[in-house]
Amino acid sequence: MLKPENSLSIPLNPKMSQILVNIAYQEGQSVIEWVEKILQEAIYKYALPKDKLLSEQLNALERIKQHRTEILVKRDNQPLNIDIAILLQDIREERDADFIANFNTATYCH
Repeated sequence: MLKPENSLSIPLNPKMSQILVNIAYQEGQSVIEWVEKILQEAIYKYALPKDKLLSEQLNALERIKQHRTEILVKRDNQPLNIDIAILLQDIREERDADFIANFNTATYCH
């Protein structure tokens, strides 16, 4: 978000202002968030070099951001809370249990 000292004020007629409010509402964002997103897209499209790889990477990043936002909305803005160490330990224990359960002594070599 822009800092107050870097802010930009654009006068809009009431009709255009209402259209922006409606679009932002439909997108589930504030007007400022939506306008920043649109400006960012325009900057990526017009101001950055026309490097195809860079453009593809930026588009992929934007899709990732959108996907993350969708996931958070579905989770009531609660990120995943996973303890990786515990998860890995559980996976190892499950793997070991499967190995022991399926162990065939006839194929075991000394």
